[in-house]
Amino acid sequence: MARSKKAIASGRFPADILERIEADLDQTLVNLHLFQHGSPLRADLHELICAWVVYRSDTALGYVSLLTCTSDPY
Repeated sequence: MARSKKAIASGRFPADILERIEADLDQTLVNLHLFQHGSPLRADLHELICAWVVYRSDTALGYVSLLTCTSDPY
């Protein structure tokens, strides 16, 4: 998580990916209100996703927004 925090703080984390993550978080378990803006769970999930993006970037597998998927990922 340290690498993703450093990338975000320095402005090197891709802004379009951050926007897609925010959009996906807005659509995650909407009825349960677990990931509303300001929620500690939202912040934790955002951190986790950003860390995963940095980790997977080493293997050229970036973030795929569920909003842009054309088929059911499950």
